Amino acid sequence: MKPNFDHVIFKKIRYKDDQVILVYEDETPHGNDKYTMESFDEPAPEFKKALNGLAQHVIDICELSDEAPDNFNVKGISLSDTDGITGVTITALKQLVHSNAPLVLNTPHKPFEPYTEGGDTSNCLTSDQIEAVEKLIEAARDYLRGKRSQGDLFAAGEAA
Repeated sequence: MKPNFDHVIFKKIRYKDDQVILVYEDETPHGNDKYTMESFDEPAPEFKKALNGLAQHVIDICELSDEAPDNFNVKGISLSDTDGITGVTITALKQLVHSNAPLVLNTPHKPFEPYTEGGDTSNCLTSDQIEAVEKLIEAARDYLRGKRSQGDLFAAGEAA
């Protein structure tokens, strides 16, 4: 039977040095259990595509309009949940011409919607940005379910 990860709450989704790192919580009757998964199993192409899909949003959020998305390597996101409202910070690297190390960019924390009724929506993610984050969250759920670049890890067990 395939594990069900529909209800986990992600805190971090990272892809760094060919390693997927997922930090998440799962609600139980006694509170939230906390988990960290670190794996060198190559993620499915959708996972990497979802990460790369955030590059333009890093540019927009950080107001770097003169930059091209190809100049950024998105490494992951950190998520928060405050009173049922999700917020996100995106981490990306930009190679620099005259430095041995990349520039590390963390976007400002942006919620999906205002934290107060009638609050300022200009500080929130746009609908396109939310959709891009949700694609990465779904790709991370698929990774937990066993979807990798070589195929579904749990499919063989179902065929038996």
